[in-house]
Formats: sequence, structure tokens, C-alpha cells
Amino acid sequence: MAAERTPDVQHKGSQVRASVLHGAGDLRIEDRSIFPPGPTDVQVAVRATGLCGSDLHYYRHYRNGDIIVREPMSLGHESAGVVVAVGSEVEQSQKFRIGDKVALEVGQPCEQCNRCKEGRYNICKEMKFRSSAKAFPHAQGTLQDRINHPAAWCHKLPEDVSLDLGALLEPLGVAIQATKRAQLPVGATVLVFGAGAVGLLVAAMAKISGASTVVIADIDSGRVNFAVDNNFAHRSFTVPLKRGQTIDENLEIAKETAVEIAKVTKVSGGAIGEVDAVFECTGVPSCVQASIYATRPGGAVLLIGMGTPIQTLPISAAALREVDIKGVFRYANTYPTGVEVVSKKGPDYPDFSKLVTHRYKGLESAVEAFDMAGKTKDDKGNLVIKVVIETGDGEKANLSADFRLPSPAWAAWGARHANHFLHRTPRAELVAAFTPDPKELAWAQANLEPWGVKIYSDFNELLKHPGLEAVCVATATTVHAEQTIKAIEAGKHVLCEKPLSTELAISQNVLKVAKAHPKQKVMCGFSRRFDASYLAAYQTALSGSIGRPTILRSQTCDKYDPSGFFVAYAEFSGGIFVDCNIHDIDLALWFFSSSTKELPKVKSVMAVGVTALEPDLAKHGDVDNGVGVVEFHDGQIAYFYSSRMNAPGQHDMTEIIGTSGKLTVNANPTIGLTESHLPTGIHREIPQNYYERFENAFVEEARQFTDAVLDNKAVPIDMESSVEAVRIGVALQESLRNGKKIFFDKQGNKVEDGTRAKL
Repeated sequence: MAAERTPDVQHKGSQVRASVLHGAGDLRIEDRSIFPPGPTDVQVAVRATGLCGSDLHYYRHYRNGDIIVREPMSLGHESAGVVVAVGSEVEQSQKFRIGDKVALEVGQPCEQCNRCKEGRYNICKEMKFRSSAKAFPHAQGTLQDRINHPAAWCHKLPEDVSLDLGALLEPLGVAIQATKRAQLPVGATVLVFGAGAVGLLVAAMAKISGASTVVIADIDSGRVNFAVDNNFAHRSFTVPLKRGQTIDENLEIAKETAVEIAKVTKVSGGAIGEVDAVFECTGVPSCVQASIYATRPGGAVLLIGMGTPIQTLPISAAALREVDIKGVFRYANTYPTGVEVVSKKGPDYPDFSKLVTHRYKGLESAVEAFDMAGKTKDDKGNLVIKVVIETGDGEKANLSADFRLPSPAWAAWGARHANHFLHRTPRAELVAAFTPDPKELAWAQANLEPWGVKIYSDFNELLKHPGLEAVCVATATTVHAEQTIKAIEAGKHVLCEKPLSTELAISQNVLKVAKAHPKQKVMCGFSRRFDASYLAAYQTALSGSIGRPTILRSQTCDKYDPSGFFVAYAEFSGGIFVDCNIHDIDLALWFFSSSTKELPKVKSVMAVGVTALEPDLAKHGDVDNGVGVVEFHDGQIAYFYSSRMNAPGQHDMTEIIGTSGKLTVNANPTIGLTESHLPTGIHREIPQNYYERFENAFVEEARQFTDAVLDNKAVPIDMESSVEAVRIGVALQESLRNGKKIFFDKQGNKVEDGTRAKL
């Protein structure tokens, strides 16, 4: 399938989420790699997926009949979505454009065998069908954020056809295939066994195909009444629940059922008698038997439902009356007809959208959705016919990424944020990006424009982008505040990279503007709060397990960069405490407030530092190693260490000492769990930079900010805390430069040493 395409060397894969089946009832949300679409493919953001009976069998039993799942497999094949990228040949042909709504025909035949050449590709022996374990490796299903799919097997939807209806085209294709196989005469009388989704669609297609009377039969009277009440069938019949003890008794019951159905009144009046065709959609032996008895001589029985592989049938009743028994398997060349059918209105056309009785939002709801799909009625007594999982359409936040940065070494940060929102935040849609730098513009044009992202070189113009709701500011620290304020005043939600500014007064002004626009979500991004290890430590502190957090020791140690970057960046960074230790400062505010729920107030700061490898840092009043101590008015102390010369790689660790225990995070840095025990010692890999250590935290930060925007809930980090972090960082930098201890009153104002006794 297109989704498994090997990438070319020019592209890196991005991450999407998928609902993956690992065993019976064992669905997990996992990240998967996806690459730009191949020349003849399109990439589709899946928006609606209907759950099929075969999916349900896999979910419940990890098999479907004798087909056993042999590797983790995503389910789903009744899907529709929106084109988000097109391959080079597709772009040239203009068959599809970004933004087109499409239904996915998920079977990919060989297109070379005789059956394919006959147009009956549905019975191609080499068919690869999504969410089927028949082929190995399995063709993965559609329950993931985005998939690559051959453009030839995508079908454009009219604007007035919903994506839910687009997903229904797959089971509707089975119904169209069945009526084609039946070759119904005009005015035919038709019986349909089974009033599930497929049976209802078959009944509707029989009506649309010109049948004069369509009777639908099921053991559930509510279902057959639904069919008639909603214009899927003309007449209904409730099948009595009878079961014999022997084969002869069961055949006799089947005959009785056929006799009773023959008494149903035709639309034109009079008993229907033996019918021209029976569509058997249950697979239940008694219904298959009754189908043969209910069919007129020369009529046809269409077997659609998948029952037990071995059944007892009254073959002589079929053979002696030339009743044709035809199998129906999936569909071939039905989607164009299906699109036409769901687009039409008229007396013979039901409202197909009524088949979708239950909708679930997001991949996270897959377990709940599958459990519902296995029921005939929900807890309120409502019929369960078609369950659809909807992923995103209409729920996405339109964001922009702003990534003008002062140095190529850090330009990657804006690109990373852009990729997080574009490829790894399902509820966000990256619609625009800004940078005035020619090199960065070239990167954006190559990596973002193919995904439909508009590139701007003017920030003010970006803010005017149609439908823009939120802005991620990942520019140089010196313009964080300016652009954040502009975005807030333009009515946008804002996620700003740390810190808000290198100056306290400017940071306070951002807070003031944010408070004046309470409807806007404004957050400063401190990534460690979203790291799984730090979050687990915080939850432990919050539980009271270590008592009252009293001492915090935290460090940020970067690997030495011999390129001179740290010296060049020092002009903009605000100094080692505002740049590096700002994360540790934020952690102190976070953990120290866990026991009181109040932001701790700084009492004093003192900092020292040395320059070991980069003497030119002194030109900017900075160092490559710094130590700071911060006292708080509530009797808590934080000790910070930062270094720009950590030889083996990135090492960011934290120790929180409480009154009855302590916590440590990342005391021994490592990438994985593998250690090499060699004659030279024990070796393990450690992260080589900050992003390698906290990549997943940045993604989670993007997702939680997006959730806050869409769900209108508080952002995870309040602005007061972010401003307080700047206050402490700036004070530490001042102490480093003047060699003095700096004191504050409880209102955050600096005070002279002699006034300490008055506090």
C-alpha cells in the first residue's frame, strides 16, 4: 500500500498517531512514521471511519474466521478525509488538490491478473485490503491521523456530501455490487434478510434500482421498523425465533418462514408470493435456508453475509427450480455510483446519514466505539446501526509558526515547532508560517508549503491570515514580547517560547496585555513541565509523599559547541541564567507551589560563574558555567547550576528534597535502556542536545496548548509564574555581573541589604 512507501533521501518522516490492535481487545494509541506521498499518491487526513463487522471480529478475537492477525494492525477501512498533500504526478495532473474531500477505496488489486482485466478486481487473489490480515505484512487500516493512498483509489466528494457519508460509500459499495450481481428486472420483488447497516443499504439500492416492493426481514422488530419508517424498504417482516433439534426440523422452520414472508402485501396490493431475488445479509443458516425457499423459480439468492463456513442448505430446492445462488464479495467499480447516490434526493432515496447512529471523537475513543459497535442497542435503548469515529474535522485549531531566529544553529527550533503542529498535533492545523530570513524561507517553502502552509515574510501580514486562531512564537528572545503582544491584540491565542523577554518590565507588560484579553489563551512554553519523568515527579510531590518540598537542586548542562555559537547567541540570550537556567527556575516555582498552590516569592538571589572555554562571553557579561542560589520567603531554597561545556552530551537533572523524602529526575542521563559492559567500562548513550532529551515534551506541550484553545480551558502554565521566572533569572544575571547578593520584599521589589530586618 502507499502508506508503506520507502522514503527518498530528501524527506524525513513525520509522526502520526494510530489506533493499533495488539491482541483481542487490546487497542493502543501509538506514534507511526509517515513520509510525503509518492508521485502517484495523495496523503489524506482521515476524518471519519465507520466500524465494520470484520473490524469487530478482529477487535474481539484477533482473527476473522480462519484469518489470524500476525502482527500489530490498525483497523478501519470505511473512511473519508481531506487531502493534505499530493505526489508530483498527481499535482501535475491536477486530479486532486490540497483540501479536497475524498472517500477512500481501500483495496489495492494487482491490476495484472485476468480477474482484474475483466474488471472484477474485488476477487483478485493478490488484493491488499486495509485492515485485513489476509496478506502479510498486513495492509494497515485507516484509524490513524493521516495515511498515504494511491490517488487512483480515491474518490472526490462533492461539497454537499459530508465526510460521514463519504465513509458510508464503502458498505454502500457492497450494496451496489450486490444489486449489480442480481440483475434485477424492473418492478422486481425483493427480500432482504438482515437489517444491519449493509442490509439497509442493500434494501435502499434495490429500491433505487427499480424494485417495486422491497421487504426487509430481521429478528429485531425495531430494526425493520426503522427501515420502513426511514424509506430504506417498503415492507417489514420480523423473523420468529425458532430453532429445531434436527436438520429436518430446521429446514421445516425455514419453509414456514418463507411461507409467512410470502403473505406480506406488495406495494401495489396483494401478497408478494415468491420473490425475484433474496439478498441474504446475515450469514445465519436458517436465513440462508429460508432465502432459497422464498425465491421464485429462475430467481436469485445473493449471499452477502459471512456465516459459518459449512452449512446445511436445501440444494435440491434451488437446483430443481434453477434458483441461482451467487456470492457477493466486496465491490468493484462502485464508488462513482455511490457518490451519485448519496448526492441525490427524491422519493426513492432515504436519508443515508440516519444510518450513523453513534459518533465518537478521536482515536482515543476507539475502544468505547468498538464496544458500542458490538451492541444492537445502547444503554438508552436506541438502535446501534453504524458507529463512526470522527477525527478532527471542524475541531482543529488553525495555527501559525513564527521562527525568525538569529543563528542557523538555533533556526531549527522554529522548524521543530512547525513540524510538531503540522505532523504531531492531530487537533491542530498549521496554516501559516513566518520568517524574513531567505534561508529559512527556502526551508519553509520546501518543507511546509507542500502541506498547504502559507509562508509569510511579514509578521503583520501573517496575523491577517484567514481563519488564523493561534500563533506559536519561536523567534529570537528579544522579540518574543513584541510579537506575543501583537498576536494577542490581533485576537490570537499565543504559545511563546521561553522566556517572555530578557527584561522584567517587558515581561510584565506582556502579562498586562494578556490580562486585558482574558478570552485569549496565552502561555509561555517551559517544556520540562510536559516531560513524562518530570510530570511523574510533580504528581508524587503533589500527593504529599515527600512532605513539603524545601530544597531544589537543578541543572542544565549543554554539550560544548566549538562553532562559537554560544558567544554569538549571548548578545540576544539574556545570559546563562535567563537562557539555560530559566527552565530550572520554572521547575522551582512549580515544585515549591505543589504544597501551597501559591506562587513562591523570591527573597534573595546570589550568583557566581566562570568562563572556562569561551573568554569572549565576557564581552556580553556572560559565562559558560554558572551557579545560582535563590531563597524564597516561605523558607525554601533553590540551587541552580548551568554549563555550556558538558563533554559527553546533554545532562539536565533535578533533585527535590522534601521534609519526608526526596525525588530525583534524570540523575544518570541516558537515551535508552541499553548499556554496554566492556573491558573499557560500562557505556551508555546519552542525549547530545536539549531537543533530543525533551522532544516528546515539546510535542505534548503543543498538544496541551491546542487542547486549551479548542476546549476553552486554562493553559497548563500561568503567565504570573512565567513572569516570576524572568524576575529571578534577570536578578541572578545581575548578581553574576556585580558580585552582590540581591534582596526582594514579598511584593517582588528589590530592597537594600539594610532593610532585610523589616521584611
